[in-house]
Amino acid sequence: MGRYSEEVVKKASERRNLAIGFYKFRCVQALRQPPNEESGNLRGQYTWAPLKKDGSEGRPTVRDYMTYPLKNDKFPGHEEPNTTGLTVPIVQAAFPKECPLYPRTDKDTKKLMYKGKVIDKSEEETAREEAAKLSLDKLDALEPDPQPMVGREAYAKVTYEEGNDFPKLRNWCAELPPGTTLVPEDQWMAAVKTSSKKGDGLPASEAASGGAKKKSKFGR
Repeated sequence: MGRYSEEVVKKASERRNLAIGFYKFRCVQALRQPPNEESGNLRGQYTWAPLKKDGSEGRPTVRDYMTYPLKNDKFPGHEEPNTTGLTVPIVQAAFPKECPLYPRTDKDTKKLMYKGKVIDKSEEETAREEAAKLSLDKLDALEPDPQPMVGREAYAKVTYEEGNDFPKLRNWCAELPPGTTLVPEDQWMAAVKTSSKKGDGLPASEAASGGAKKKSKFGR
């Protein structure tokens, strides 16, 4: 063996990526992708950079591939894919003024809120439909021209799926949820497991416990 130890070999061979947890991201690149050849689904690719405390962009970046819940009129027989739960939260987080959240009950006042105002229960369905349409209109506009997403900022949680050591962005939000903290900058990087055992694709700290985690109630 050369002038290095087994430990150095191990560290050099590790795949390292962002640790699991919440980060603030900025979109640094937005690309229109060709439709899926088999399904005809319309797609886009967005690259997000984690932001440091001083607002500068950190590394590594994360690529997020979006399948739009839109009909491809140029693909015979195509129907909109059921991806609203994955895509709507992204535009609601990145464009909060244009794409309001669905109505929700305030935990403290117990009142139903929409766009910062109290609404009656009888108005909820109409408000939900309005919120959905505003988000879908934004997605419809981004599909041919995704550039307006560049420069937008939002919070999202880095997660990993079993069998995949590339990060996924989920739980998108315009404001950090109460009680949630960002991953400290000095803890951003973590070793990612690439074995075929349970815990595949998870940072070593989580894979050691079997990768157990609760299923998110969020769409992305």
